[in-house]
Amino acid sequence: MTSTESPVAGLTTRPATGTIPAHGTESRYYGSKAGTWDPCHCKACARAHSLACKRRRLARQNGAQLLVPREQIIGHLEKLIRSGMSRQLIARRAGVSSSTVGYLLNGRTQSCQLKKAARLLAVKPGDFDDTCMRPAVGTQRRIQALYAMGHNATTIARACGLSIGTVRDLSSEDRDRVDESTAGAIRCAYAVMSRQEGTSVQSRRRAERKGWRDPVWWEDYGHIDDPDFDSTAVEEGLSRNELGAVRREEIAHLGSFNLSIEEIASRLDLSVKHVREVLRELRAGERRDRGAVA
Repeated sequence: MTSTESPVAGLTTRPATGTIPAHGTESRYYGSKAGTWDPCHCKACARAHSLACKRRRLARQNGAQLLVPREQIIGHLEKLIRSGMSRQLIARRAGVSSSTVGYLLNGRTQSCQLKKAARLLAVKPGDFDDTCMRPAVGTQRRIQALYAMGHNATTIARACGLSIGTVRDLSSEDRDRVDESTAGAIRCAYAVMSRQEGTSVQSRRRAERKGWRDPVWWEDYGHIDDPDFDSTAVEEGLSRNELGAVRREEIAHLGSFNLSIEEIASRLDLSVKHVREVLRELRAGERRDRGAVA
């Protein structure tokens, strides 16, 4: 894999980590800051460097923006970090080097190439891949919501294929981070069990004592995977019914633009199932029974 010319005049994309760009590219001319490859000033590389300099000079004369100030990027990067994403994960998602992310976060660089900035700003908070650990908060809340419905550690463990000890540790918030296999197993079990009432009175009492929310509550409020979302403070503002009405209005508004159910759910941070049910009710002129299981 070699570096390629960017659509922005004078810029080249950085090759993937560990690869050496081909001769005749500006990346090969400069060499790697990390020492992965040495600078090369052969005729082909020198010509590529000279042409890139000319393109950048012409672009500046024509008023083109080649660099984006750090101030326009840092807020988004900090939001990504707060969501539990590491610098390495952000870099992978954006297709830039981890040093680019690190230098922007610690203030070592005060600007970023336009194309890299666009890639960084396009990364969504909590966009984890299968190779990284992620905050356990969403997994914990799903288990706690199942407790609130009367399911216990044994039935949850049986449904998701995890050990009873793992389920208990997560429900007690003894773990800060989980891997994708654990989080995925709980998500799958939650999708099925959140539609069924459990039989454990002890689990219900524990959930009530701890203030754990049930699946219907999380569908109304959303943000089940958001570490910054405070489920106790939110009720000091709108009541549950008031927020539910606001959510219905938002869903109806976005639905009027013929957006897909998946797009509406993504924009409002709600489940696809919840959005589908609300749209069906709106079209039929009915209201969902708030006491029924989601």
